[in-house]
This record gives sequence, C-alpha cells and structure tokens, in this order.
Amino acid sequence: MNLPTSLISPSTAVEAEKPLAYAYSRFSTKEQAGGDSLRRQQTNAESWAADNNYRIQFLHDAGFSAYRGSNRTSGQFGEFVDALRQGTLGGSPVLLIENFDRMSREEIDVSQGLFLELVNRGATVVTLHNKKVYKRPLDLVSCITALVEMSLAHDESAKKAVRIKESWEGAKEAARKSKEILHRKNFAPIWLDVQGTWVEQRNRRRLINKKWIVREDRVNLIKDMFHRYVAGETPAIIAAAYNREGIRTWEQRGVKAKGWFPKSIKDFLGNRSLIGEYHLRKKHPLGRSKRAILTGEVIHDYFPKIIEPELWKQVENIRISRTFGPGKPSTRIENLFARFAFSGIDGTPMSFKGSGLCRGKTEYNYLVSQNHRLKKGEHLIRYEFVEARVLWLMRNIDPDCLLAPRAPTLGSSLAEQKENVQKRISLAERKRSKTMELLLDNEDSCSEPALRAKFKELDREIFAAKTEFEKLSRKVEHKIVPDTEDVITPEGRRHVRAQLALFCEKIVIHEDRIELYTESNGGIAVSLKGEPTCWAFSQRKPEEV
Repeated sequence: MNLPTSLISPSTAVEAEKPLAYAYSRFSTKEQAGGDSLRRQQTNAESWAADNNYRIQFLHDAGFSAYRGSNRTSGQFGEFVDALRQGTLGGSPVLLIENFDRMSREEIDVSQGLFLELVNRGATVVTLHNKKVYKRPLDLVSCITALVEMSLAHDESAKKAVRIKESWEGAKEAARKSKEILHRKNFAPIWLDVQGTWVEQRNRRRLINKKWIVREDRVNLIKDMFHRYVAGETPAIIAAAYNREGIRTWEQRGVKAKGWFPKSIKDFLGNRSLIGEYHLRKKHPLGRSKRAILTGEVIHDYFPKIIEPELWKQVENIRISRTFGPGKPSTRIENLFARFAFSGIDGTPMSFKGSGLCRGKTEYNYLVSQNHRLKKGEHLIRYEFVEARVLWLMRNIDPDCLLAPRAPTLGSSLAEQKENVQKRISLAERKRSKTMELLLDNEDSCSEPALRAKFKELDREIFAAKTEFEKLSRKVEHKIVPDTEDVITPEGRRHVRAQLALFCEKIVIHEDRIELYTESNGGIAVSLKGEPTCWAFSQRKPEEV
C-alpha cells in the first residue's frame, strides 16, 4: 500500500520503537477544508497516541463521500483496507477514527460487513469520541454499540440527502417562476458572469441577489460564428479563420484551449443556452469523474437570450441538412490488418498511411509503426507487399492448417479444444449452483460478501468460456479460401478481414517475414523476400508446413 509517509514523525530512536497507529480523517466536500474538521480529527488522534504511547501515521480523504462509499473504493482508506487484506500491515494494525461515520455512512449491512472484516483480519478499531476499543473477540455490548452508531450515521446522511433534494427542487421551482439564478459564480456559461453580494452564512460565504452580466466581446464573436455559418462557412473554415486572425480562446475554470477547433465551433452552434434554455442535469451514476447526464427538464428564459430565434432556426436547419444524406464515396482502400499489425522491430502497432506519399501519378500506401509516426523509429513497409503475401498464404495453404497449425507443440485439435471448453463450462455451472445454495442458506453475514464475489467470478468465467466455445464453433464452419475477386470490392475486403480474424490474433511484420499468430502458442510465417514460402513455428522448434 502506498500510504503517505511524509507525516510519520519518529524523530528519535525511542519514538521509532513505538507501535504504529493509523489515524484516518475524512470530510465529504473539499469546501470543508477551510473549516475545523481536519484539525479536530487529527488533534484527537494525536492526543490518544500520546496517552497510549503510539506513533502515528495520518490517512486523509478530502472530498470523499462515506455515504456513497467512495472513500472505501478509491480513497486512502480503501488503500488501507486493501493492504490489510494483503497482510502487509503486520499482525495487529490500529485504526483511529473520530466516529464510525468517518469510516462509513452506507447501509447498515455494508457498514457492518466492513467493520467485521477489519476486526476479523486482526485490526483494532478505536473510536476517539468515546475512547472505545474494538478488537477480537467482540462482546455483545461492543457489537450492539457499533451497530447503533453505524445505523445513526447512515440515517443522518439519508435525512440530509432528502433535505438537499427537497432544497434543490425548491430552487428549481423558484428558477421557473421568478428566474432566480441557480449557477455559482465560476459555473456560468462562458459568455456570461454572475455578480451579487457576498454574505457569511453558517461559516460559509454565499452569493445572494445574483444577476447575469453579459460579456459583450464574447457575445459578439459567438454571433459572428452564427452569421459565418449561415453564409456558408463550415466549422473548420471558421476555426481556421479565427486562428489566422490571432483571436484567443477563452479560459473557463482554469482550462484554456490552445486554439480554435471545429468541434468548439459546433458546440457553440448547437448550444441551446444561447436562446435562454437551461437543460438540467444530474450526477452520473458512476460518480463525479463522469459528465453529468441530462434529466430532460428544461427551464425556458433562464439565461439572457444572445441569439435571435430566426438566426437560431436558420443555423439549425443548415446543421440538419448537412448531417443527413449520403456522403462522398471513399476512394481509400480497406486496411485488412487494422488493429492486427505490429512491428517486429519496435513492437508498436502499425497503421495504414497513404496520403502525402505520392510520386507522380502513383500513390504508395504504407504500414507505419507508431514510433515512426512519432519520429522515434524508421519502420515502414509497402502495404501492397504485406497484403500480397498474406493473401497468398490464405489461398495456398490448407485451411485446417491455418485453423490449427501442425507443429506438435502448438496444442490439440479444434474438436479437443471444444470438448475441454465444454467441460470447463459444466464445472463452472456446477460450482455456481453450489455457491447459490450456500448464499440462500447462509446465516453468517461475514461470509456473505465473499460468497457474492465468488458467484460473480463464476458468472464471468462461464461467460468467457461460452464466448470461446462460440468462436471455436465458427472456426469449424468457415473455410478461409478467398478468391481473387474477394479483395476488389469494399464488401469483399471486409469479408476477408472477418475471415482473417477467425484464426489470427495478431500479425507481426519483420524485415524478411510476416508472422501470423494464432490462439495457440505459435502460428504460421510467410517470407517477404524472394519466392513466397511459409512454415509453422512455435516457441520450441519450427516445423516446415
């Protein structure tokens, strides 16, 4: 566990000999950093450590919710729990918490399971508000006390969640009726600002009597985007013009783009906030790291209207007309080896490159390694050479050999592989059924999380095995013997690539040969120079095909 060591303070040899206690502190929002929460929690931990002759190491999670369990899954407390499970904290680590609500505010069954896991794995938990120590063996009074405190912590957070939701609903209703501004100062649209009067309320600064301030220079540029678009310019042309004219982008919440891009122009052209609409969002189910999702609720005339309705409708009609309908047919060839090809020189993926490499009227297409694109290497090879040799191999070799190379060390036949996979599926299904029975009959709450984890693991194993079985079945049904016509039309090329994907995991391109790796421990190689020849290979001894 990568726990912070900067706050460990064994300044003397005597201090270093003291046992170590981990003091965990937490608050839910980063705004609380300006309050007294952190000082209070750490001072109580230092006092207990001094009274009981312990040295102390601080663990702290700022902005991690114990009600949602984010401190348990991704915070420093989660690292502590993982290290305890792995046995890297020693025999009996001591965990200091101000109260159980610092550790968890989740439902009682989750909090209880976490608490019992800590104690059963040898940890000693100390709640500093009442100086109570929890360690094995737990007596009845200790269990009941812990359960009551954890239940109260969850109920308190649940009530707060209900109050916050009710408060937010009231604020939205006020915004609909009286156009009250919901946005904070730094979260307004980039062409607007929020001004008002700062006041102190409950040890926090709040902005009241808010009003919108329009940034005229930015609004004028946005209107210019709309007029240019109506005049026939595309987002790419508009962005290029702004970059040539040296018009700087705008900074928002400390982020500033290096220049104008077509996507940023498209975002402005489709932003309905410019016509006064506020589309409400809610937190993503996967957490704050993901972008909030739309709720479908709209507050009209919430923002100042920047774009006239007639101009907005013109732009919207043009965007719709440009979005639908057939595009220009592509003349670029279909790369048969996309996501398959790797360089045998530097090991990086190889991609198709055809533009800019023309001599006269002839276009030369290449496969280039990633390092070559980054100008860190020199590996590029004519695409036509690689395709011709791979297609020669697919036309001239026995399909059964492609599906199962003959080298004796490469593994069993397809029939045997399918039989083995079927056995694995049957065994995993029996284990899953037994695990389900144990879950239904289980009365021990400590073992329930482990049983649930085992059930999910078996589910994933069965799914993976069934997928492998289906893939093996498709290999038997398909024969990879493409005709010459198969590589002319785009549909035919896609068909050949699909056939290639049935038996080939990756293609490694060397200077003198191409290696096609199958799912077994080896594959088939074909020469790149001279007359085409092929051979099977494995990690031990190659065998001529």
